[in-house]
Amino acid sequence: MKVGVNNQNLNVSMYTCRHTVATKLGNTQGMSYPWVANRLWHSLKMFMRTYVHVDEDKS
Repeated sequence: MKVGVNNQNLNVSMYTCRHTVATKLGNTQGMSYPWVANRLWHSLKMFMRTYVHVDEDKS
């Protein structure tokens, strides 16, 4: 099944998908960071350092 992602001929790996989803969840208002970190098999510290940051679009 094709999902219609325009990757401009760049490789899209499972890591890329995981990182994208984790970043989106890390920047979702009201999201439980411990819950997401647990689902990704990360410590809360690692999750916060890697995925939670200021959203430039909201600045």
